[in-house]
Amino acid sequence: MVYYTFEWGKKAGQRVASGIFTYTHPSTPIEREHNKEALRILAIKRAHLILDWQAIGTGLIPIYRLQANFLDFYADYVERNKRFDPRRLPISFTQFKRFINGHFLSPMT
Repeated sequence: MVYYTFEWGKKAGQRVASGIFTYTHPSTPIEREHNKEALRILAIKRAHLILDWQAIGTGLIPIYRLQANFLDFYADYVERNKRFDPRRLPISFTQFKRFINGHFLSPMT
């Protein structure tokens, strides 16, 4: 198997594991299809990483990272981080929605 990493230097922290692997000698059609899909996903991840690196220092946010509603972003954040504190984040989210008294908040305000 071949495991892929993204590398932009030789110093510590400049090599990121992609979490994608391919079979070196695929023997079944399933393994060959896995290799094709893995390479497609790898190309998408590489493009996102390039966009992130080109946006550093410009103040621009790549469009794939932008959400039109801050409350959607906040709800996703709460959902991803429930294991750290199962009560504090959901309560803060509901109180924040009650404070702004609406269902939409632009992230650029």
